[in-house]
Amino acid sequence: MAQDERPANRSRPPGTSGGVALRLSGSFIRPRPYIPQDEFGLQQDPFLRSTDEIASQWGPHVMDFLKLIDVEKVFMAVTPYMTDPEVLTFIQFALSPQFKELIWEFETMEEFKEAFVFMASKGYDMESVMIFINTALNLPPFEKPNVSRNGKGISGVFEAMVDSLPLDDMKKLFEIKLQTTPEIAQLFETINSQEFMDIMRKMHQNPKFKEFKKIFESYGFDFGVMCKLFKEIFGDYYQGVFCG
Repeated sequence: MAQDERPANRSRPPGTSGGVALRLSGSFIRPRPYIPQDEFGLQQDPFLRSTDEIASQWGPHVMDFLKLIDVEKVFMAVTPYMTDPEVLTFIQFALSPQFKELIWEFETMEEFKEAFVFMASKGYDMESVMIFINTALNLPPFEKPNVSRNGKGISGVFEAMVDSLPLDDMKKLFEIKLQTTPEIAQLFETINSQEFMDIMRKMHQNPKFKEFKKIFESYGFDFGVMCKLFKEIFGDYYQGVFCG
């Protein structure tokens, strides 16, 4: 990406910390949207609107899963890794301009845009998702297309986290929601459709996407651990396109 095309910094309302405040409640840290004062007219902020749109539809379902997680157990599992050199290097990478540029370039891939159009055509509010991501990362607006310590470093963090999660309970909750919640059933039917899977396979074969994976892997990120987590929870409903 050319120097003059790099993401520009964006200012936020004072005290919003990116529009989300955190508070401890129950078994997990819950996001609490910042509610601006009407006299400032900040309720029109795109980031806040996108946060509200996403939270209103999916927030309750996400919180049902988060309630199953023992925060203290997860915290104790990952704490030993916080001084691991590889972990610190990955965090530095995640906060760097290079990370933002990778996300920005990923969004320009034709397969990504095709996936965006496909999901949007099925009624999913992809625009709010992209506004949330790009604003949180201070990226330019997304250009919508026409319609126990098991390892080390980052892989060790994810393995320890996976081992500390109540996977059986999360899987049972997923199965219940799949049977009782139409929007959850429809979502997984959509992302498991042949048309969407073909788009994902094309993306997986794209040289640029392969390069993205190599860069993440060079910082110790283990895609296999994430694939294992998704398989454990979602079973056959996760096709594992990106596990190869």
